[in-house]
Formats: sequence, structure tokens, C-alpha cells
Amino acid sequence: IFARVKYANNIGAPWNTLNGVTSTNLKDEFNNTTPIGINFSPNWWLPYNAGPTTGNNSGVYPDAVLNDFWYFGYYGGPETANVSVTGLNPAGKYNLTFYAGSVFGSVSDNGTTNYTVGNKTVSLYVQNNTRNTVSINDLVPDANGTITVNMSKAANTPIGYLNALVITSLYSDGTAPAAPKTLAALNVPGEGVKLTWADAAYNEGGYEVYRSTNSAGSFSLLNTTSSGATAYTDATVSGATQYFYTVRAINEQGVSAFTDTISVTTINRIPQLAPIADLQVKNNENRTINVTATDDSTDQIVLTASGLPSFVTFVDNGNGTGVLNIQPTSNLLGTFQNLKITAKDRSDSSRSVSFNLFVVDANISSTLVNFTSGDNVAPQPWNNMVIGYLPFAGTSIGNLKNEANVNTGITVTLTDAWQAASTTGQRMRNGTELYPEAVLRTGIYFTDNNNHRITVTGLNPAKRYNFQFLNSHGTSESVLTNFTVNGQTVSINGSYNSNKTVQINGIVPAANGQVVIDVTKAAGAVYGMISSLVIQSYTPGAVSTFGPADLRVTSLKTTSVSLQWQDRANNETGYEVWRSNGGGSYSLLETLPANATAYINTGLNRNSNYFYVVRAVNGASRSDYSNAVKAYTYASSVSINMSTSASIAPNPWNNLNWQLGVGSVWNNFIDDRLVPTNVGMVQTDAFDGLYNAGVNTGNNSGIYPDKVMAENFGLFPGATARIKITGLNYSKTYDFDIFASAQETYGDATAAYTINGKTYLLNANRNKSGILVISGITPDENGEVVLRVTTHTGSSFGLLGALVVNSYDATTATAPEAPGNISNARVAVATVNSAVETHISESPDATAALSAYPNPFAQTLTVSVPAHMHDNIQLSMIDVSGKVVYQKRYDNLSEGNNTIRIQNDRNAIVSGTYIIRVTYLNSNEQKIIKVIKR
Repeated sequence: IFARVKYANNIGAPWNTLNGVTSTNLKDEFNNTTPIGINFSPNWWLPYNAGPTTGNNSGVYPDAVLNDFWYFGYYGGPETANVSVTGLNPAGKYNLTFYAGSVFGSVSDNGTTNYTVGNKTVSLYVQNNTRNTVSINDLVPDANGTITVNMSKAANTPIGYLNALVITSLYSDGTAPAAPKTLAALNVPGEGVKLTWADAAYNEGGYEVYRSTNSAGSFSLLNTTSSGATAYTDATVSGATQYFYTVRAINEQGVSAFTDTISVTTINRIPQLAPIADLQVKNNENRTINVTATDDSTDQIVLTASGLPSFVTFVDNGNGTGVLNIQPTSNLLGTFQNLKITAKDRSDSSRSVSFNLFVVDANISSTLVNFTSGDNVAPQPWNNMVIGYLPFAGTSIGNLKNEANVNTGITVTLTDAWQAASTTGQRMRNGTELYPEAVLRTGIYFTDNNNHRITVTGLNPAKRYNFQFLNSHGTSESVLTNFTVNGQTVSINGSYNSNKTVQINGIVPAANGQVVIDVTKAAGAVYGMISSLVIQSYTPGAVSTFGPADLRVTSLKTTSVSLQWQDRANNETGYEVWRSNGGGSYSLLETLPANATAYINTGLNRNSNYFYVVRAVNGASRSDYSNAVKAYTYASSVSINMSTSASIAPNPWNNLNWQLGVGSVWNNFIDDRLVPTNVGMVQTDAFDGLYNAGVNTGNNSGIYPDKVMAENFGLFPGATARIKITGLNYSKTYDFDIFASAQETYGDATAAYTINGKTYLLNANRNKSGILVISGITPDENGEVVLRVTTHTGSSFGLLGALVVNSYDATTATAPEAPGNISNARVAVATVNSAVETHISESPDATAALSAYPNPFAQTLTVSVPAHMHDNIQLSMIDVSGKVVYQKRYDNLSEGNNTIRIQNDRNAIVSGTYIIRVTYLNSNEQKIIKVIKR
């Protein structure tokens, strides 16, 4: 009997679908209805679809089985759980086979789940598991015909899982089983040696797998499988070693003969790297974390780190161990995602582990609440208020945990009903996000003019509280929402918002530990909305005045820089903005009134670099400084209007006067000073047509003139097109501003924009105010950048309406010491697009470049291709006319760099210049490199 958990995937016989805690009358593999059932306890059912998949159903079970799972020990689920198999024959014997697999990204390693029946326990490592199962064999039901399995998490495992359960009834006729046949072995990169055999017995209880390093023995037992098994993967092998294997069948009556012995010599072993758990560090403490990697004793391991913020350093000790040194600074706060450690051996085989780092305030405890429909569940330290079909009055979430994972006893309740859950939040994926996309993407909303109260209970009347609010809506529709606590009101419009918050500070709870938040829709707003609530608690007097947090750059121009920060104080009399020119000493730039949260520094020089810090003022006293941010002004900006002659925008816009077709070329665009430049554009692919129903304000009050917003290059779902920006200076760095607009779209009009292998999103629906900024772009050796446009999943179409190309000289200057004589005055630099140094590191295939050698080449060219495990690629060689002279697909690549040799056997590759293009078929990302044939 095959049974699997269902969340989103459908699959037919022989699989029985588990839709809830109790399933009865399961069917066997012959479609016969049986009295057998499965029951989960306690009464917890919250499946999800973040299991691994192969893309071609090549795992131990089909992808639909691998992808959906039931979990426990997380998001309010029980720490341990039972699954009972009922309706069995008390006189029979059974084998239970368990499969679990997960690539759930909110934790760095999903760990190991234990399954126990009586005194028998088996354990299964679930992280990216597509091939392995574990079994408990020869089980006898109790008198009621029930076998109960206890499921638990192994040490340091965050979540327990079950995807599938196979129940096998054992048949016994008093004879020993027949021997298995056709034993074979195959090296599987990154996994080990996979053994397969033919199941020739009808009455086996399982199979024993034996291994030796000598054909004459002695053999040791590796594993005992369940009945019906035809494969086993030996993950304990060393690299470059010859092994010998044999298998036999077993049951209670005896054993079969052994198979013939087979041998296999293993390939290089990929280093093993110990998982690193997510870390939480206070911003006034230092922490060291030891890193350990292992490989064959004869191999040497090099450890490297990537994605580290500036206050984290890594030292490779040279012996397979290393040390992370974490030294956050005063007023540095935030979540730093996907910090990565990689172990690579001399054969260039590598393995990486990732972890998240949470830097929290030493004096403030924060409790974070995400309002979500359940499809977007945020990771720790978020508490997810999962809204059902409707956010009814009385919906609540209790026992909230703070960022230290400590139960605060706080409960948040929707005192009044809201209209529905929203899934329209901002998602640009360009590094500007304050919180995870799962928080920004969802929320709850209403359209009426009533008060919608949120009641917070379980607060400590001896503490003081700040309440921080965020809403996010991925269109230009107004969602201006008022939040009022104890007579204080703040307002926020979440239109295209990914990082702006407002907060009410210094609140004293009522004697019963209660605070009521009144939420209303502002006049003229389409919706009232909330995406997240952060409750900050502190002891009165612990800090005289709290300094600002999350200082960030929100906009860059040729002569101005826009700043934004969070106001956490309730007693400040003003704010000071300090600036450093190019890394020199700070000087006081401006003093602002109390409650200020933004500042625009105008009148700056072009193509210049600056650093900023901000602090609060309370009379004669001053708070600590904020984090420092690095900013720059542009040398020039070239604005391109994707339009026909029907929508001509004024200077400095370059109007394309576009005609439908491929191969159009534009040269010498003017910049913002109307000076001709070398910048041009080539349309390398066909768009499906022109969309001319962009937003029209009637008075040019949008972010761009109406003539720019009116027309867009358009694509239908599933289509892709590219444009190439030419004439760029390869010594400069560029930021691209992308805009698109659709007036009459109901639903989603999100397009995906890919540059240099990384993809970003922008929703054009009713857009008159949102732009996608892609920062830090470097042209190729020809001074060119290719922009790929396609429709995003579920979108009605993809649009490109305007592109602004901004150039500047990047600097390696570092932030100077903060001014003044205050303790712990060091500051950590946050880049222009980071949220208090929130950092999302890119995947290896996004950051690692192709290499080719020798270059120039004569007859043989070797290309080194970085990839993830099991990536599939297509490698093409293209001449200067665009003709493909060589093309081949390569499947199942290894983690790290893969070596591919191109042999010019038939002299099809003549002397000249070529582009090697590698397309990653799993993600559709591309990399290129120029090569020369002698």
C-alpha cells in the first residue's frame, strides 16, 4: 500500500492521498480496497510543497510524492508526533518504509527525522533527499491491528517530516527466499555508489547489502532494506577507492545465496561540511563559530566564505577547519540571509552550507508578526498569523516568540473582522527589501471606512513598547492606512513599498497588559492594509534616547541622495544628519525636527561618493549613531522611452519611434544634459507587440511623464525577448531603472527582468510611481549589457516601458569612524540597496564566471562551467554573425566547476572570434565568455 501526503500535487494509482489526520480504506497496489487506515496524532495537519524534485521523476518516488510533505515541530506544530497504521491483521507481519525530503528554504539544513516503533528506530536525513528511504521490518500489530510510529527530530534538527509511507504485508510459506539477480553499481556524484538488483523472491523480508575493499573478503553488512527493495545508495564511500559488493535476500526461514560480487572504483569524493545553524547575535557582543569539513585523508580542503556582511570575517585554518568571527556594531540591526561557507578539494569538488544571521538590539526585544494567508510563511524569527478563508473577528495568534525564540506570552487578536487576505505585496528581488518576501507579499485588508481593531495582550505594564507597522502593495493604488494607539496616529502608504515602516513609540500598556490598535483607511485610499506588526519592548531608563535604525539610501540622482531611517525614540527633540565626502571625516550636515524619518541631500557633485550616519538629539544629550550607509551620485543618466511616434516624450528622453521587428539599432542617445553619448540599443529579439494603455495621470504627476508611461514593449505569457544596451564604458558601473505601466489590468502584470544571470521583478499593474532599480551592473568586454524580459508566472503579460541607464565610478572607500566621543562608535557599512546590511548572497551559478583555456585556442578548448548539483546546461558556440557552430546539452552536472572540452575534429570552427554561451536549463539563466580560435 502506497500512501503520500498531499498539499498541491496530484498523482494517481497506486498512491493513496492523505488529505488530513485520518485516512481509511486505503487501496493496495492492485486497486483493491482494504480495511487499512492511517491516523496522525495529535490533531495537527498543515502540509506544504517544499520537497525536492528531480524534474524527470527519477527519484525514489515520483516528483509529486517528493514535493509534498507533512511537518511537525515548527510553526506551532507538535515537537513529536505519532502516525498509526490501523486495520492490520494482528496475526500478520509488516514492513513500514518511510520517505521524507525537504528543501524548505527558511532553515539552512532541514536535518534528520527519526521513526520509532517499539525499540526499533530508523533515521532519515531529509535535506534535498530524492533517493533514500528507511524501513522498520517484521513488525507485528497489536491485538487491535495497529502499529504506532513515533516521529521525532534528531539533535539540532529544526523540523520533522513525512512525505510518504509504504506498508508491505509479508508473505511466509516456510521457505527461504530466492537470491536477487543482476546486481549493478553506478557512481552518483555527490551521493555515493548506487546499487541496483532484480527482486527475484516473492517472500523476502528484506535484502542485506555487503561491502568489502577486497574481492576475497572480508565483507561487512552495510544495510538491511525492506522487502521489495531493488536499490540502495552507499553514501559512506571514500573517493578513488575500489569497492566490492554483494547482496542476498532474507526472511524468517533463512537466507538466499549471495549475488555475484561486483566491483566499482569511486570518483572523487565531495567534501562533507558540518551544517551551521542559524545564529542570533546581540549588537554589543562578539561571537566566534567553528567550521569543520572532512574529505578523504589524502585530499586537501580549502574553505571559503561568501555573502558575508562587513562585520563578519572568516579564517581558513588550512586543515579542514575555519573560524567565523562576528563583530556587529552599535545600532546595527537586521537579518543577513544566505551566508555561505564552501569546502573545495584539489579536484575542484565542492560542497556548501548556508545559514542566516540575526543581529538584534541589546536593549530592545522584538516580536515580529506576519499576517499571511498561509502560502507565504516567513522564517524565524517571524510569528505567522495564518488567516483562513476570511480574517474573522477573534482570529488570533498566541504565545508569540521574540527574536531570541523565547515565548513572550503575547497574543495578537483581530478584534474586528477584516475583509480578506492580500497577496499583492511588493516583490522586486533587488536587495531593497527590509523583510523577507513572504512578509512583504501578503497581508490583510479592508475597503470600508470602519475601524478595524487589533488587540495585543500579555504585555508587561512595567515595560515600554514601540509598535512598528508596514504595509506593501505592488501597484500605485493608494493603501494609505492610519494606525492609532493611545491617541497617537501614524500613517503609511504601502504602494510599491518594500522597506518603509512607521511606528508609535513609548507606549505604556494598561494595567491588564493590553494595548488596542485602531486601524482605519485614509481618505482617498483604495484599501486599508497591514502586512506586518513588530512589537518592540524595553525597560524604561535603560537607554536615555534610542538611536535611529535601518538608515538606508532610497534614491540616487546625478546631484542628490535620498535617505530614510526608523525613528525608535519617543523623547527626541530632533535628528542630526552627518556626511563624509569620499571617506573623509564626518561633518554635521543638517539638524531636523523630532519624528523626522527622511532627508534629501541636494546640490551634490556628479559622480561622487558619500557616507552618511544619523543620530537622535534630546536636548544636550545624543543617541548612538545609526549604521552608516554608502551612497553615490551618477555621472550621467540616459533615459530611453520604449515608444512609437505616437508618444514622444520631452527632452532628455530618447524616443525610439519603434517599429515591430528584430534588428533595430539606435545609437548615440543623449544624456540628462542633452549631450550625445556612445550609449545605444539593439533589439535582438522580437516583442509580441506594443501595449499602449499605460497609466495617464492627465497632468504628468507620475514618476515619469505621461508620454513615457503610455506605451510599452509587450509580451504574451510564456514569451521572452531581449534588448542589448551598447556603447557602455567597461570601466564604469551602471544602475538600470526599469519602468512599465498597465492601466486596465486586473490581477498581475509582473514581468521578470534578467541581467548578468540574475532575475528581478516589477508589477506594471496601474503603475505610475514604482521603478525597479538594478544596481552594480558591469558591462562585458564589448561594453554591452543584455536585458532579458519575460512574463512572470501567473502574469497576464510582460511589459517594458522605459529604461534609464545611470553611470558612475564605483569606489572601494570604507566608512570612517563615526564622529563624537560615544561608546562603541564603530559603524558598519550598509550598501545602497541593503536593509541594515540585510544581505542575500547569490547562488554560485549567478556569481561564478565561465572560464576557458587556452584562449586563444588551436584545436581543443576547455570550458570550466560553475553549476549546482544535477544542473542541466546547453553549451553553444556562436560566431560574430550569430551562427551557432557548436551546440551540445550536458546533464546532471556536479556541484562546483565542471570541465567541458570542445574538440574541433572536423575543422568546423574556423579562425575568428566566438561567444561561448551556457544556458542553465533548470533556471534559464545564461553566462557568456568570448574566445578566439587561432
